[in-house]
Amino acid sequence: MFAARRIEPMVVRCVRLAIVPPSNPTTTMSLARSTVIASAMLAALALAPTRPAAAQRAPSAKIAGAKRPVAPAVSEPARGCLDTAATITPARLDDRHLIYVEQETVVPNRDGRVLVAGAPVYVWRNPGDRFDLLGLDSLFGMIIEPSSSFVRAVPSPLPGRVLKGMRAAALPDGWWLVTFAEVYSVQKPRKPNVIAMWAGETDGSSWRAVEKLPAVADTLDPLRFSQLATYNGRVRLATVVRHDWEQEVLLFSRDDGHWTVRADRLGLAAFAAITTSPSLDLLAVAHPDTSLRVDHASLFLYTKAPNDTLWTPHPRVWRRGGEPVHQPTFAGSSGRPILVWTSGPMFRSTSAWALSLPTALDSLAAPVPMTTYVSDIVATSLGDAGVIATYDRGGPTRDIRIFEYHEPLRATLALSRPSEYRGLFGGALTPGRLVLIASRAGQPPRDPVVISMLETYAWRCPIADARSP
Repeated sequence: MFAARRIEPMVVRCVRLAIVPPSNPTTTMSLARSTVIASAMLAALALAPTRPAAAQRAPSAKIAGAKRPVAPAVSEPARGCLDTAATITPARLDDRHLIYVEQETVVPNRDGRVLVAGAPVYVWRNPGDRFDLLGLDSLFGMIIEPSSSFVRAVPSPLPGRVLKGMRAAALPDGWWLVTFAEVYSVQKPRKPNVIAMWAGETDGSSWRAVEKLPAVADTLDPLRFSQLATYNGRVRLATVVRHDWEQEVLLFSRDDGHWTVRADRLGLAAFAAITTSPSLDLLAVAHPDTSLRVDHASLFLYTKAPNDTLWTPHPRVWRRGGEPVHQPTFAGSSGRPILVWTSGPMFRSTSAWALSLPTALDSLAAPVPMTTYVSDIVATSLGDAGVIATYDRGGPTRDIRIFEYHEPLRATLALSRPSEYRGLFGGALTPGRLVLIASRAGQPPRDPVVISMLETYAWRCPIADARSP
């Protein structure tokens, strides 16, 4: 059964959980249908390329404007904020219901609540001797409450429709702004799979301002959506679209309450990430450097004023040649963003990097390396401190590594341990705690096929480092 347990070297505390039932009535799925979905879930969780583990080495690469190839990671932090004793529990709605949410977006709010949204969502009911899968097409995700030992289900803004590609950002009034795609299918994606793009706001219980975004003729891939970036009412969402042999960056923008969309040719783009600052939109794009004989995907920065439509290129941030850049993402505050990325094979990168971005982007410092194998990477921050967590889904022991960072940028390995997790990996830093969200597979019918697991760590930082961004 799925219970809290002790994992060395951490102290694991048992926690009892209870539920707010789903607001919409559901019925138990037929055994045949449940078996088909269970098989599909197991197959999806198992699809992760693996290769024999090799000795990890400190990577090296070149960066424009750097005085040396890479900046050394600090071995001893000036102070530590993370308590490595974790409470590890399954996500429960009540004593009889477990829940799985594919964590496509994990976003904290100012009061410590964490929105976890994605598709599919499964709820499992335990009648006593087995777990039955309930068919819920009306759930969007779950809310992790700071003062509760159980989670709360989030209803769908479009009940009966299939949604995917959720991205969210916290709003000042305690709600979340969310964008998402309406698709034909989650279990069996087709091309084109996206029917329409939507946006709305939720407090975890209700929805407001749900609207359809401008239509695009391009084939969108919900797996390629960037994080949702907001600043003072300005909203940005980037993605990469394919046109035969071309790949463009598509930008959804909301200014003065009005949504627009446009495409830009910024090289053969593989990944795109975006953030906002008081005076700029900042875009990171992974694409080949055409000045090199061999280059699968280097990392470039582009900026523009909020009201402009043309991007200004800056010197190349990162050159990796035969080991391409993956998963660029921004963290930190709008005034001091951190750019994080991985490099190496697509499904199991061999290194992770972090770079603090100054106001003058044409003279960057060297990036900070983090020695780790990476399938998924999470970057989350509070003020001048934060966490970069990596998950090695393709490794033999599926290691989780947590790096703590402080400004001026220095990163230190705070925790490394094996796991039994599968699937995606997410996390959020809130005042007082770090929450990691992962997936664990079971043996049906005695156990659910897959459920969400919550790892909670105490986060103790001085007030100067723990202020909300």
